[in-house]
Amino acid sequence: NDLETFTAAGWDIADRATGYFAPRLSMDRSKPTWALSGKLQVKDVAYSLYSLDAQSYTYNGSSYSLNSLWSDTARIFGSAYSKWQFGVDYAFKYGAKLVTEFSQAGTYSGIQVVVLKDGFAAAQSGNTTGTLVIQPAPITVTANKQTKTYGDTDPTLTWEISSGALFGKDQLSGNLSRVDGENVGTYAISSGTLFAGGNYKLTLNSAQLEIQP
Repeated sequence: NDLETFTAAGWDIADRATGYFAPRLSMDRSKPTWALSGKLQVKDVAYSLYSLDAQSYTYNGSSYSLNSLWSDTARIFGSAYSKWQFGVDYAFKYGAKLVTEFSQAGTYSGIQVVVLKDGFAAAQSGNTTGTLVIQPAPITVTANKQTKTYGDTDPTLTWEISSGALFGKDQLSGNLSRVDGENVGTYAISSGTLFAGGNYKLTLNSAQLEIQP
């Protein structure tokens, strides 16, 4: 065959005919050229992004690496692929984009695996996609008690964080409010428009505005 002919003539030719494709040399106007005969064979590999329900993930201002969460390659693909490496042999996809991490609170379902290794592809069926849930961070704000004299303008309704914390450059926005009324008495202070964003679960410890005679 061609391979034996050119090998005998001193050509350094690797025989990769088994399993994938058969390289052959042919002569074209006295110049040797490569020609591939046969069809590239791709092996389908099913994957399983096992459940993370036993773990709890809460927004903390940092990112959760998917490679750290699903780190057991043997569990993902089977023991025969335990040496596969993330970023070299496979990657993660969410929607239409390749992803490596998530940082914002939310539910990310339908995370898939993309096989990068030559000669292999993710199976069309039999796969188990993954779900990552990042819970909002709890934060408690305590309103400060306020007083004013009847007829005066309301004081600024202030607050302080009494439990939890804001991460990085995150800030609270908006203002507290109180029950309407201008007669002497006490009026409950509520959260109003105070908002910490979707990464937080805000709880208010209320107080009262007292209008004195």
